[in-house]
Amino acid sequence: MNSGRGGRRARNKNRNAMKPIQRHLINSFLTALLLFLWACAAGGGLRPRPAPPSLDRVIYEMERVRRDIRDLVVHVDVVTADPVLDREETTRLELKFKDPDKLVSRVMKPDGRLTVINGERMWVYSPDIEVVEKYDLADERKRTQVLYEMSWGLTSPIRMLVRGMNRELEVLADGSYLIILEPDQLDPDLERLEAVVDPESWLIERMRIFAPGRPPTLVKVTKWLANAGLDEEIFEFQIPEGAAVFEALE
Repeated sequence: MNSGRGGRRARNKNRNAMKPIQRHLINSFLTALLLFLWACAAGGGLRPRPAPPSLDRVIYEMERVRRDIRDLVVHVDVVTADPVLDREETTRLELKFKDPDKLVSRVMKPDGRLTVINGERMWVYSPDIEVVEKYDLADERKRTQVLYEMSWGLTSPIRMLVRGMNRELEVLADGSYLIILEPDQLDPDLERLEAVVDPESWLIERMRIFAPGRPPTLVKVTKWLANAGLDEEIFEFQIPEGAAVFEALE
């Protein structure tokens, strides 16, 4: 009996001896946790993320950047789905633009078609059939619209992209801004346009275009080069030897 009571007293003594050590470990942990939380708060680690900019602010910044572009080189992949062959087809373009109304659009893949706009004139050269089509763009509104269409809206003022559109803004997981545009009136050629904007450069990274009754078109920008000092000669069209020239009818 005495040995049993002695064993219990020894165990109780050991447990009592451990209590100060346990209290010390708990206090050390709590102190370290409080210091960590204080450091995070002081460094902004626990501060809420700043609210994303408004849609108007994003459009303003995009327009501001666009106004500063005097000339531009853009490489674009236009990806469309072929429902008949059940596959995607990619058209690779190089666009060269000089403010206000000069544009070269060259199809690098697949067929090499070349379009040159220089002020009031536009030429479209199809090398596979050796034909040049010549267009008159003396009307300023028509010229502005053609520049917009031939460059997929990438060289035109942002206000042209958002004009007559209902607009929404979302922030993607990588911080990019997704602008969703839908015509405020029924448009047989456009159902919706989704543009992803880089939050640092304020330039469009890619667009997805939805048209009624057609598969969506993906426009991916693979290169932006602004204000490189493009020569005027780039926008001078020379009729290729042997090519037939046709004046387009109005």
